[in-house]
Amino acid sequence: VPLSLKLRAPVKIKVGSVKTWKIRVKVDCDVTVDQLTAQAKIVNKDCNYGLDLWL
Repeated sequence: VPLSLKLRAPVKIKVGSVKTWKIRVKVDCDVTVDQLTAQAKIVNKDCNYGLDLWL
């Protein structure tokens, strides 16, 4: 069963007392599972990720 996941999330990173501006995290995954149950096993996955530093 093929599934597709596209995630776009704004995040801020804090290091000590310094916070960054908002950056956007991007994740795209194509996942294939053997069945749609709680015991499903991942048969194949292909994921790509990236960042947009300026929103």
